[in-house]
Amino acid sequence: MIRITVFKKNKKQICGFQVEGHAEYGPYGQDIVCSAVTALVFNAINSIEALTTEPIEYEYNPEGGRIICRFLNAYQFDIGQEAKLLIESMLLGLSHIQNDYGEKYINIIDEEVELC
Repeated sequence: MIRITVFKKNKKQICGFQVEGHAEYGPYGQDIVCSAVTALVFNAINSIEALTTEPIEYEYNPEGGRIICRFLNAYQFDIGQEAKLLIESMLLGLSHIQNDYGEKYINIIDEEVELC
């Protein structure tokens, strides 16, 4: 299963997110759920880097199926509207995948954090 954790401060301020695991919906290289999730997540990261001034840091481990993305100024400020819109768009797409294929393959949760 792919687990997507959205880190939030005060239940609304997005600090970052983590994606880990494999959907195992299909054979390696043919798993459409993994492919869709990967495309949405990397598009959001690349778009934030290319289209906004929001400083981010991310790590990718393909073997473990793990991506972590942090907003570097979130400890001090709320993230900018452009970055927020891109993350919300990513989460909308991911929630549609979850609704279409089920929580057996993808699960999205919010995790409250005290510090970003």
